[in-house]
Amino acid sequence: MQLQIYSRREAAEALRVSLRTLDTLLAQGKLRGRRIGRRVLVPQSELEKLLRRDTEIDPAQNNGQRRV
Repeated sequence: MQLQIYSRREAAEALRVSLRTLDTLLAQGKLRGRRIGRRVLVPQSELEKLLRRDTEIDPAQNNGQRRV
């Protein structure tokens, strides 16, 4: 099994967010990364967890409206 990891820039591109937004997600603990030397690396599994968590929509709270 091969572990897929992303640099900060690659993770931001994969999520289609800015580096600043990615850094905010890391600082808030919404996304976990690992510091290796001076680099911060983000496992693909962490990106997938974030996407699953942020895309779940509770129909009861949504009242039939789409989130933008």
